[in-house]
Amino acid sequence: MTTKTKYIIFLSVVTLLFILMEITAEKPVNWSFSFTADSKIPYGCYVLYQHLPDLYESGNISNSNTPLYNTLSETEYLNTNYLIINPDFNGDKLDIQKLLDFVSRGNTAFIAAHRFADFLTDTLQIATDVHFLDKDSRSINFTHPTLKMSDGYYLEKNSSSFYFDSIQNMSVEILGRDSEKNPNFIRVPFGEGSFYLNTVPLAFTNYYLLMNPASQYSFTALSYLPVRQTIWDEYYKAGRKMAGTPLRYILHREPLKWAYAVSIFSILIFIFNYSRRKQRIIPVIEPLRNTTLDFVFTIGRLYYFHRDHKNLAEQKIKYFMDEIKSTYYENTSDLNDHFFTALTEKTGQDYEYIKDLFTDLQKIRKAKKIDKTILLKLHSRIEDFRQKTRS
Repeated sequence: MTTKTKYIIFLSVVTLLFILMEITAEKPVNWSFSFTADSKIPYGCYVLYQHLPDLYESGNISNSNTPLYNTLSETEYLNTNYLIINPDFNGDKLDIQKLLDFVSRGNTAFIAAHRFADFLTDTLQIATDVHFLDKDSRSINFTHPTLKMSDGYYLEKNSSSFYFDSIQNMSVEILGRDSEKNPNFIRVPFGEGSFYLNTVPLAFTNYYLLMNPASQYSFTALSYLPVRQTIWDEYYKAGRKMAGTPLRYILHREPLKWAYAVSIFSILIFIFNYSRRKQRIIPVIEPLRNTTLDFVFTIGRLYYFHRDHKNLAEQKIKYFMDEIKSTYYENTSDLNDHFFTALTEKTGQDYEYIKDLFTDLQKIRKAKKIDKTILLKLHSRIEDFRQKTRS
């Protein structure tokens, strides 16, 4: 069996195992927040949206998928309700200002959220807070005697209670409270219209409308709104639909997501194996050699075989003079007492030692020919000077 065949069998087995696990696995309940009109998960609003025509006249329900500023700028709405239900309402200043103008002209806004935009709460002179209960449930109720239940509306799977803790607006009407007597449903008159603000958005979701004794709470709360044209918000939603792309579609479908992951994993394995087995051998590049010593050795042999001691001595003296000039900044073209004195001070050597050294250098320069002994003595004296001046 070839390596390629083994590889194909391995990928096939892995793919089949993933498919089998996906088919047989029990789908978990999706408890994420959605609040959209077409969402059938526990915290979606499919049931409520389907019953809106029962509360308001059929045909008067419209959806808004754009920000408040865009929606309310397109038409001059009159006698209209605006419904916003979401865990948080975070419209920006332009959106809130447009909503305030909308309500002030005699329209109504119903907003159910845990928290509201700061510009809205500051304008209406209210504030919200939250407290956490020791148990995983709580009850809420209305304040109106005909709507109030003796035991309240019981909410399961809800241990946190958001409420209005600071109401400075004296015109606010409290319509509902929680089990701690904190207001959680209020009416705020504004201009010729009203805001209905509720801090229990979960009570309007599928779970509490179908699986809970408190299913009538949401319909009772919405009955405060007049029967007229109603706009259902789909823009300020935790689970609103985003702009679609092929990759987003794949990643939001479990089978496609698994297939995509298996494909990527297989491609990576293939690339790893192919590159490891087919990559050409990288040649070893030798580092460049330092040929300075070879050059010096060659020049030395050249002078040695020619026996031109005078030329070699002149080259050595010339190099030495350049070294003195660059190190001690002294002019070596005129070797006199001034030069000897200055070099003595800079090197710290004896005056006679300096004078004697450079006098001998001058003699060698003027000589027509020198032997090997004088060349070796010249080398020794220059090296001696270097050793003394470096120490």
